[in-house]
Amino acid sequence: MCWTLKFFDVSIPDADTYTALDGLAVFFSFVPYVWGLSVLCLMLIFRRLSFILWSMFLVSLVVLNEAIFKQIIKEARPPESCLSTYGMPSGHALIALASLTWVVIEMRFRLQWQLHNKLAALIAAVFCFIAVPWSRQQLHDHYWYQTLAGALIGVTLGGLWSLLMLRTAAVRTPSWFNTRFFVAIKAYNDYTVNNKGPVLLSYVQEMPSQKLVE
Repeated sequence: MCWTLKFFDVSIPDADTYTALDGLAVFFSFVPYVWGLSVLCLMLIFRRLSFILWSMFLVSLVVLNEAIFKQIIKEARPPESCLSTYGMPSGHALIALASLTWVVIEMRFRLQWQLHNKLAALIAAVFCFIAVPWSRQQLHDHYWYQTLAGALIGVTLGGLWSLLMLRTAAVRTPSWFNTRFFVAIKAYNDYTVNNKGPVLLSYVQEMPSQKLVE
């Protein structure tokens, strides 16, 4: 028997069957939510374009998985799970591996940190995210192939998004991101930096060319 935290899609075994591994699995099952909240806080505090865009992408991933993927596939979870929603693919695994991919690409191609700081951040990211798929199987909320599917989708979409942002945010900023929305929230483009750091976005409206009438 078990009880559920339906909003978080997590099954928690009863005290009679609860083990230390179950406790560890519950912890890792909450990692995607803690990560999402952390990115949201970083976005609100620093207003960096990378955090803003990644927050928007995380929301898009959740909607894509819950409203499209699961509703099309309609595959049930294991019978031991106390959750009644569809389980294919695993949203926890999808978010976790997409986020890990983003961290790896950011560390490799953009962030100018010292090597030991990068290694520490990567080790922490791997520790937090890589065990999320396992945690979903330990709690019997997903079959192994459901978590594998979520992980593969997460790596693919997270990698494509991260590389796309690395290219477009730095090269095409004037036309893509200098809009009223980003300017209104005083966003900083940390993909394009100058000697003073990230560049504050400013709205530039292209005026139609006019001919002088004599």
